[in-house]
Amino acid sequence: FGLFLLVGSAEGQESGRPPTSANPKLVYQLRKAGWNTALEMLSKLEMADKEKFPGMLAFSADVRRIEKSIDSTKPKHEWNLFETAPLLHRNPNFWGAMYEIAPSEPAFKLVHIGLLMASGEIDQAHNLIHLLLHDAEIPQLDRDRLKWFDSLTHQMLSDSFRHLSQGIKLHDTKDFDAAIKIYEDVLTIWPQSSAAQYELGYSKRMSKKDPNKHFENCRHLDPLNLAAHQGEYRSEIAPARQEVGHVIHLWKESLKSKGPAKDDVLMKFAQGCQNAAPIEIRFHELALVARQIVVSRKGKYDDQDREFIATSLQQLAPGPITEETIHRLQDQSLELVQVAPKK
Repeated sequence: FGLFLLVGSAEGQESGRPPTSANPKLVYQLRKAGWNTALEMLSKLEMADKEKFPGMLAFSADVRRIEKSIDSTKPKHEWNLFETAPLLHRNPNFWGAMYEIAPSEPAFKLVHIGLLMASGEIDQAHNLIHLLLHDAEIPQLDRDRLKWFDSLTHQMLSDSFRHLSQGIKLHDTKDFDAAIKIYEDVLTIWPQSSAAQYELGYSKRMSKKDPNKHFENCRHLDPLNLAAHQGEYRSEIAPARQEVGHVIHLWKESLKSKGPAKDDVLMKFAQGCQNAAPIEIRFHELALVARQIVVSRKGKYDDQDREFIATSLQQLAPGPITEETIHRLQDQSLELVQVAPKK
């Protein structure tokens, strides 16, 4: 898996500059909390029968390879970050494991969110936390942990916005170069800040520079950021672009509420995400998680669920492992891993 070092984390403090960047301690606290939780939950799942559940075995091996690359004795700002695409949403082993585990099982959900947080992808982790809090099957202890993660991620996003707001004020005075410098400082500490990527793109556009790379980065890190859905698109995906507004409307109006969303709302959101995925592949990740919440309420997969899952998996991680996962879901006597009893 691709690895890169997070560097320059304490540069502003050491040079005496005013704090115009993200809080490195908060970034590392959140990353470490996610990593520790992911390993804790993974250890529980690794107790499953390896012959019956080969996807779980393969995905565990992927995570353990990442674990070996991290020297936890080093200062946290020297920890390696890992890319999520080859480990999570583009990894057929990840999805193979997911569909060996009962949809109501919170352990794998916490592995998913924990690894996103550990990688620095706090925006997408925050989205999934809000989605999963609609799953009434999650036991209270695990729900409390999700709420704790929600509080941590919200604190991180709020702290980052306080720093970005200084750049926004400069942007509003048309001092685009100074604004760009602040956004780049934030990205030095937290490269995966979708808001910083968006603001950087916006200021570059206004100063006649190419913004598209930053808008693309923002959409990848947070597909539900409506502002980032601008820039150049291929003409053949124009219908998918229309779906984005529908999906984000459902998100804001129904899925960020405190009470559990109804099945039809979750189904519409999942279908909308799948339809919007040509714009940004990470919509598939949201689609599959939303659909799993509905499956957990029903207690089983039906033919429509299997068709929906196959459509997304074949786009995310095509190949023989994915085809085997899809084939396995056809088994009417499907055996699934259940670590904790259902609520």
